[in-house]
Amino acid sequence: MNAIIMAAGTASRFFPISEETPKGLLDVRGEILIERQIRQLREAGISDITVVTGYKAEQFAYLQEKFGVSLVHNEDFNRYNNSSSLVRVADRLGDTFLCCSDHYFARNVFLDHDGESYYATRYSEGPTDEWCCETDADDRITTVTVGGSGAWYMAGHAFFNAAFSARFAPLLKAAYAADESVRQGYWEDLFIRHLAELPMKIRRYNPDDIHEFDSLAELRQFDPSWWDDTRCRLLKTICRALGCRERDFAGFERIGGMSNKNYRIRFGEKDYVLRVPGYCSGEMVDRANEEFNARVAGELGVTPMVRYFDAASGIKLADFIPEAETLHADTIRQDAHLDQIAAIYRRIHSAQTPLRNRFDLFVEMEKYDRLIAKVGGTMYTGWEEFRPRVFAIRERLEALGSVITPCHNDAVPENFVKAGDGRLWLIDWEYSGMNDPMADFAALFIENDFPEERQAYVLGKYFDGPVPAGVRERILCFEILWDCLWAQWTVIKEAGDDDFGTYGMDRYRRALENLKKLENHG
Repeated sequence: MNAIIMAAGTASRFFPISEETPKGLLDVRGEILIERQIRQLREAGISDITVVTGYKAEQFAYLQEKFGVSLVHNEDFNRYNNSSSLVRVADRLGDTFLCCSDHYFARNVFLDHDGESYYATRYSEGPTDEWCCETDADDRITTVTVGGSGAWYMAGHAFFNAAFSARFAPLLKAAYAADESVRQGYWEDLFIRHLAELPMKIRRYNPDDIHEFDSLAELRQFDPSWWDDTRCRLLKTICRALGCRERDFAGFERIGGMSNKNYRIRFGEKDYVLRVPGYCSGEMVDRANEEFNARVAGELGVTPMVRYFDAASGIKLADFIPEAETLHADTIRQDAHLDQIAAIYRRIHSAQTPLRNRFDLFVEMEKYDRLIAKVGGTMYTGWEEFRPRVFAIRERLEALGSVITPCHNDAVPENFVKAGDGRLWLIDWEYSGMNDPMADFAALFIENDFPEERQAYVLGKYFDGPVPAGVRERILCFEILWDCLWAQWTVIKEAGDDDFGTYGMDRYRRALENLKKLENHG
């Protein structure tokens, strides 16, 4: 007999604790979850134990020496579901206990089995959204439905006997290779499709036998020590910064983000936004500069106040905007919004406190070229020939009288957020720095597809009168530079397995077209 423990998942519902520690390595009632399972398996005479890792795999490495387990890495943990873990150990299936690293077995469930394949179940008196089983007179599973009431539902481990494994392993390998839906799904999905060929019973357990914690609230119910000790450095640091207790942490929800992960996170009755940077962003963004600039902008009243900032990791906590509505390319072009945007830009561009850094687009493009080489990316065809013409724009801007002021430099519509009272806020100061103020307008126009009439409207509000000579040409120069920079950014991000579709190529092509316009202009 052997056992396979699946420990590859990210446990996103345990954020931010899972940002530091995989769920299977949490300390529950004085024991590490996966260690408790391994000890119970060994007590049942099972020494052949395989742990399938993925997320933060390095943290499980010690188990090899401490318990003599085998480790198998699932490099697809972040894009496929648990079928991608099981297929990697399909050849090890025999008389096999199949477990998840985050289950807590109050008693040793591995001691009681009769050699027949089964799935552990618990009973729900009322409605549940779990996978509910119907069985025949011999307790063999005949139907599985998502959701039910007064039903036995799948909860916990499973046991495959050798006969079951001999049928299931080749079926899993073939289906996984041929069918994207199998890769995206659970191994249980494939089992359910083939119930007639894969006889498996249910084994009934009492509610207190098997525990699975889907949230911190559930874990706190089971182990009250988690109320005042979340074992999470980040939460402890935030609590010190806010002057609150760990028990005040009351939950979170994901609220989007293109290159970062953003969360609405609650302490007591107050909400904040927690930003966790994405792949390679630390090499593209100077976090110390971002922190300084964001705090300046907070003092100017154009962005929510920063409450915590870790320049090493880029993790940031800021006030949450109540009843927030994120603008999009259509709503941002409305008169009332453009009036506020013009006022925000005037306040930023006329700030007396200079920002900490110079955001020079030519320097940034040179940096991104080096990053592309470092991550093994390939810039779009023709870049080497196109690049010198782009860099020649520097002299053109100097001739046009380009000036330098504090700038935001990232006018995607999602960075303009309207509060319930109608007030606009400008968020995300990653790319802020001293720049030509027309770079902000160039970003605003191309990120939101501004027609000429909308451009004229907001520029008129900003200048409070006629638009000065040379402004339009400066804006066109910066539109080209922004498109080139974000095309490079896309190549870097996609080298880390992100997928932005045609985003980068579209920007690159538009830069080519606009450069022709600029060159034809004289």
